[in-house]
Amino acid sequence: MEEESHIIDPEGEVVIIVHNPNAPFAVWNDENAPVDEPADSQKSDDTADEPMLSSSDSEASNDEPANGSVDEVDSIPSKADIRIQLSAKHLMLASPVFKKALTGKWKEGSTFVGTGSVEITTESWDVEAFLILFRILHCQHHKLPKRVSLELAAKIAVLADYYECNDLVGFIRDAWITCLREELPTTYSRNLILWLWVAWYFNIPMKFKKATSIAMSQSKDEINPLDLPVPARIIYEMNQKRQQAICKIILQLQREREAFMTGSKGCNFVCSSIMLGSLTKQMLSKGLLESEVKFYYKGCNVTGLTKDVQSFVAPNWVFPDWSVLIYGHQGGYVNHKCPHSSFSLLGGSGDKVEGLKLKQFLAN
Repeated sequence: MEEESHIIDPEGEVVIIVHNPNAPFAVWNDENAPVDEPADSQKSDDTADEPMLSSSDSEASNDEPANGSVDEVDSIPSKADIRIQLSAKHLMLASPVFKKALTGKWKEGSTFVGTGSVEITTESWDVEAFLILFRILHCQHHKLPKRVSLELAAKIAVLADYYECNDLVGFIRDAWITCLREELPTTYSRNLILWLWVAWYFNIPMKFKKATSIAMSQSKDEINPLDLPVPARIIYEMNQKRQQAICKIILQLQREREAFMTGSKGCNFVCSSIMLGSLTKQMLSKGLLESEVKFYYKGCNVTGLTKDVQSFVAPNWVFPDWSVLIYGHQGGYVNHKCPHSSFSLLGGSGDKVEGLKLKQFLAN
């Protein structure tokens, strides 16, 4: 396939060549969860393979762009290499990563210092997001789109994070992020993880807290950041809180069942026996008799477990009212009532895990 060219600075000394552009981005592999729209961009820097930066012996391209408009990037063949001509000064001023590449001891730096121009290869990045980032770095704000999608915002944030130009893209928070068309999902899904990343990167505390709450409450397995560079400590804390919430529900059931079994709950033998049998049968029907708590970390979520437990129905039974029967009257039976003949307190802590506070992860 022929290369496509874009010129951000026609006098630019740096040409970036993107191999395998628009690679899959934030791939969602959870077969049991809702699937959002397919993604079409690259992996992040922290957990995925990092795009390589290397120089080439050829001179920077002076070809005119096929189309310099960001809005037309979708027409680019998915596997054709992309060439982008850029200003070395703008790149070095905006990004420590580019400054190190162009002034360091690597091949790129040596070539640039020796010849005044250089080609740098990278791979997998989303081209539309890359062009938007470079227009920001080159102060071409008049060429930026007025609105972006959640998907594109997440891709731009990954690029800005990788090239360490966070401050320069911060201004788009009010222009773009607060005007996203996509609402925060109410279920654990790919878009929820994209929102989690965007809320973290652009410092949106309320969205971050809500997104983490939904993820911890509804995920049926370890929460997966989808190769987005969400700090590992955030993912760790989310998975810990999710497991703790599941553990609390299961241990509460097990303690309740043990209490009826030993007779420490129930007003008499009949009461504890009936309640034990009822609880055991309902736990069995929901698959909750496994004694090992870790069993429930995969395949169960906090919201579902809570609703299952809250659906438990306490049995009703009658016993003779001897104060009536002793005189030979009919209907001498009354419903059994005691503080232990109810499951109303089970699952009473709610079906949601409280979300994380963004500020606790900002302090170093």
